[in-house]
Amino acid sequence: MNDRETIERRREEFLSAFNREDVAALEGYSSEDTISMGPNRPTIRGIAAQCAVWREGFAAAKSLLFIFPEELDVLGDVAIDRHRWVLDSMPKRGGKPVHDEGKAVWIWRRQTNGNWTVARSIWNSDLSRAGYLSALGSELSEDLGAINLLLDLFVGAVCTGDLKAWADLLTDDFIFSVPGAPRFVGKEAAVAAAKAAFFDPFTLRLASKFEDVQIFGTQAFAHGIFAMDMMPKAGGKMISSPGQFTNFFRKQADGSWKYALVIFNFEQATD
Repeated sequence: MNDRETIERRREEFLSAFNREDVAALEGYSSEDTISMGPNRPTIRGIAAQCAVWREGFAAAKSLLFIFPEELDVLGDVAIDRHRWVLDSMPKRGGKPVHDEGKAVWIWRRQTNGNWTVARSIWNSDLSRAGYLSALGSELSEDLGAINLLLDLFVGAVCTGDLKAWADLLTDDFIFSVPGAPRFVGKEAAVAAAKAAFFDPFTLRLASKFEDVQIFGTQAFAHGIFAMDMMPKAGGKMISSPGQFTNFFRKQADGSWKYALVIFNFEQATD
């Protein structure tokens, strides 16, 4: 693998870590003396400060970042990476979804151990009023907060391969509608289907966010977008695809929320 291919792979790995809110993994893609220059805030200097900003952002909103490479010049131990980006965020405290997009330049530097890390980065927005932490709701909705937490638990269970934790988030009459198969009705059937189709054959990396949540008493629905990587445990090529989903939720007698239905599709074929 040449330097260009290595940097492209590490950029993809960074993106995956960001979308699953893995600050520990993100740290490995930045230099100790990294400097980042984003719009509407002071320069961020050093990896500790950068990690703090990531944690701040992840606590405020569930986000999905997409990167569209435009130019990559490798010049010895330094590389200039120019790309476009799109960020869609759903505030965790309630409020309207936030969409932002723009352009960026990252400066990669080869470290003494051979790894390529981002030493300098600068980006700006194409939009006049948008941003990572803008449009946050001023009041906490208890039900919305609980449903946002439910999504985090769902994603966490998938990414850790914890089928039991995933099953605990479902109602007994849960309906699971997956592409290319009949719907599975009831928790037992849904868990068996998820085990056979996803949890057993693959190591999964899922990033997901709501674009809209509507709550009506003890019922709620949400739609959103996701990106999922599926690495075959038996070996072979990783399958990656973005997609869309709709979820239905039901509030339980103890005040908790659970998934009553999940239906989703991929934006591209996965076979």
